Amino acid sequence: MSDKKLNEIAQNIANETSALKTIQNLSTDCYLVGGTLIFGLTKDLYGSEAPKQDIDLAVKSIDLDKLPKEWIVKKHHPKGLPKENFGYRIDTGKEEVDIILFDNHYPGKGEPGIDSYLKNVPFSFHSIAFDLDKSELVGDVGIKSIVERKAWVNNKDLLSEDKGYWQSKLEQKSKLLGFEI
Repeated sequence: MSDKKLNEIAQNIANETSALKTIQNLSTDCYLVGGTLIFGLTKDLYGSEAPKQDIDLAVKSIDLDKLPKEWIVKKHHPKGLPKENFGYRIDTGKEEVDIILFDNHYPGKGEPGIDSYLKNVPFSFHSIAFDLDKSELVGDVGIKSIVERKAWVNNKDLLSEDKGYWQSKLEQKSKLLGFEI
């Protein structure tokens, strides 16, 4: 599978998200991550079922005050992650967009940025991102996971926090993706 093909698919996924350009223009170091990207890639590559997902973006910063006034912004804490992992959920009326702030994503576990994000996400298939500024996929672990259709634990620290929850999530997501564990 060529990088060019994967980048084309990821760009198409990004283009389908109506709120993305607005948020990208108000953000620095903006990456498409999470289920929309992962399920979008596997749907296009393998015909996997793609359940409705919110849109996840990882950013260095965002100017929330400049978002359209009709958009609703709330603090957001993803289930199963440490309390310091918080960001924002933006409801545009058409889409929900979760914003992950690099500074709040596993603080103290590496320099805040995409490299730390990719290293600290729960599963192998999460360790992928689409750099919206450069229009390219990053994350060798995630790319390998998707190309090989295999899943494994990427962040062993999470297993020590709530092993049952994370093991269940790995099995559930892998089954939806059609991946071998």
